[in-house]
Amino acid sequence: MNGQSRTKYTRFSILLVAIMLVSLLAYYPAQAKKSYTYYVHKTSKLYTTSNSSKQFMRYVPINAKLKTTSKKTSKMVKITYGGLSGYVYRSNLWTKRTTKTRYIHKTSYLYSSRDASKQRTWKIAINKKLTTDSNMNFKMYHVNYKGKRGYVYKSNLSPYKTTVVKYVKKKSKQYKNYSHTKRYSGTIPLGTRLETQSPQSNKMFWVTYNGRKSYVYKSNLTNAELNYTYNNQVADNTYGVVSEGGNHGIWDQPYGIKDAKSVGKIADYERVPLNVLRASEVGGVAWYQVSVDGRTLGWIHKSIVQITSNMANDGSIPHLAVASVAKSDSFLYQSPGNGIITSLNIYANLRLKIDMIANNGEWVHIKKYTAGTSLGWVKVSDLSIQATSAGKALNVNYGATIASSKAPIFDDNDHFVGYSGQFNADGRHVQINQEKQVENEERYRISYNNHVIGWVVSTALNLNNPAISYQVVKNTGAIYNGQSNGDAPNTGLQLGSLSAYTNRMLEVIKVSGEWSFIKYNDWYGKMGKDIDLGWVHSSDLSGLRSGTADFRHLFTAGGGNQQGLAYNPDLDLYYVGYDTGDGTGKIVAYDQNGNYKGSSAVTSFGHACALSYVDGKLYEISSAGQKPILHEINPDPNNLSVKKTTTLTSFPYYVAMMTAKDSDTLILLTESVGGKDTFYEYTLSTGKLTQTAQMDKMGVVQGMHYENGKLYFLANNYLTVLNVNYGIEDRFQFSIPKGGTPQESEGLTIVNGKLAIGFADHTIYIQN
Repeated sequence: MNGQSRTKYTRFSILLVAIMLVSLLAYYPAQAKKSYTYYVHKTSKLYTTSNSSKQFMRYVPINAKLKTTSKKTSKMVKITYGGLSGYVYRSNLWTKRTTKTRYIHKTSYLYSSRDASKQRTWKIAINKKLTTDSNMNFKMYHVNYKGKRGYVYKSNLSPYKTTVVKYVKKKSKQYKNYSHTKRYSGTIPLGTRLETQSPQSNKMFWVTYNGRKSYVYKSNLTNAELNYTYNNQVADNTYGVVSEGGNHGIWDQPYGIKDAKSVGKIADYERVPLNVLRASEVGGVAWYQVSVDGRTLGWIHKSIVQITSNMANDGSIPHLAVASVAKSDSFLYQSPGNGIITSLNIYANLRLKIDMIANNGEWVHIKKYTAGTSLGWVKVSDLSIQATSAGKALNVNYGATIASSKAPIFDDNDHFVGYSGQFNADGRHVQINQEKQVENEERYRISYNNHVIGWVVSTALNLNNPAISYQVVKNTGAIYNGQSNGDAPNTGLQLGSLSAYTNRMLEVIKVSGEWSFIKYNDWYGKMGKDIDLGWVHSSDLSGLRSGTADFRHLFTAGGGNQQGLAYNPDLDLYYVGYDTGDGTGKIVAYDQNGNYKGSSAVTSFGHACALSYVDGKLYEISSAGQKPILHEINPDPNNLSVKKTTTLTSFPYYVAMMTAKDSDTLILLTESVGGKDTFYEYTLSTGKLTQTAQMDKMGVVQGMHYENGKLYFLANNYLTVLNVNYGIEDRFQFSIPKGGTPQESEGLTIVNGKLAIGFADHTIYIQN
């Protein structure tokens, strides 16, 4: 074979082999390339190609999951991520996820999942350390926290600890270890700016101060820089109380201000009125400057002070004044402007007392002046109002306990301080060093631990000052104040004269040599009705006989607000008057054994105390209205009905008591003329009204009866007999029941020449 032929043969052979290989490859399917899974270990760049002309397209985050068919030995491998295909360096990839450490840089929550059903399971504080192997581009990372698995938002995490700025709000000790068993000398002062990278849920923070690293208590630090507002005014006459002072201090400046010094403990002033003078705020903490007894104490935490002089929830605040009805066609209400009780007409002739104001003084609460019965709320414009009158302060020396929690207390200038219960504690004993008469009430100036609480009505206290003896005026000598200790007279300070008390029963409660300390009591034996007068020379008094043993129990009447008493000798019946409220009353008949015999209807009898029988007629006078109304009542117990009414148009006063003098004459008593007992005679046949006498008060009248030229005047447990000229012929004191708690007297009559007296416990007593 020549050379040319050999060349052709060789070419043909190569072509044939090629054809056979192509055929073979076409016959057998192609074998798939092997795929590998990697995770980004270090943030990687994605390039367009693996050669020198490659261009950067994007970053691929740590823990992104990638797949590639490139050889393991390739320097760059081909991947697809985020919709882009390209190449990354093989050295940035691992076959396992990379665990990364992160710190909370914004308070975060651990969630149960990252889908819509996720629930919060834990709150995580700033600078808490977490680990995660999540894709660093995910919105939420899967993390481990305190052994719990869950998800947190990437936006709340940081690769680094967060520096948090704090300010010292309380001088802080510096500790060498977290367990605070060892510490450095010195403290970090108030207001110091500190930085910490400690987890904010830690009890102690790692800080640097003056080049020294140490632990300090978290509780001594605050987020806000200390700043303060100083000398802020508070309302005048603002009072408060600290019930439990604990370890709280008193400071010469609000604590937190540079150089503020401790000047005492507020525990020494628990439950005494604190006059709040000013307010301040330091580093978000509020302070009050307070005083006691007119002396400034310093600054205390506002949080421990309860303001006591503020208004009640209904806007009311205690107040003292007296009043009378100016518009009788107006109304009495249950609360300011709500719930009409009755017309003011029934109180038109009654003296009233104001004890509360509301709605910026537009409304006042009233009660009866003498009895103190609470009535309701009235518009100020419907009343004629006068300020209270008060006597001179009397130096005394008593000990007492606080019996009421609701009695208002006033300062020396009559500003409301708070209620008695706010200054009381279990078994607290208070001192009484002064007292004064405010209108018809006795008020005591009480103190605790030599700190003044204020003036409170005597009924709010348990005070044991029993009478040593009962006396009447013999000589109209002077009345003197007590010495500062209250135990002896100060003869250089005269308060008044016995001439104003010649008709009263007086009680001696203390003796010092030739001197007696005296009082009178409109409600004998009733707590809080004492009116102390002062010191008098014992020789100016005369003893008063007791009539207690002269009386025996007759019967007990039925229940109710018992008031008047009359006797019918023709039927041997007793008539008892009952006040049923709102200007109405009723009369009930009993026999001498207390058996019920009949009753009137409830009608406009008012207080039902002015009740008298004469010559077959039963009379009652009601002052529940603008003018007194005289009722003539059928005395038949089976028909106790009003037969006739007469308005006493010429009588301008409240009729406190009435008795029949004879079949054509009634004797009327009023206490409304100059504070004296003033007597009138009313002629039934002509309607003529004549003033017959006026005398200094004998006491709050509780009954009156005329018989055989003598007028018997009953005050509480004190009876005075007047002759035809209204001169005192006899008087005596009694205490019924004997040996028991004296009861308020309620009505007087005469039965077959013997005095019969009704009492508040519904008993009727008669002379032996």
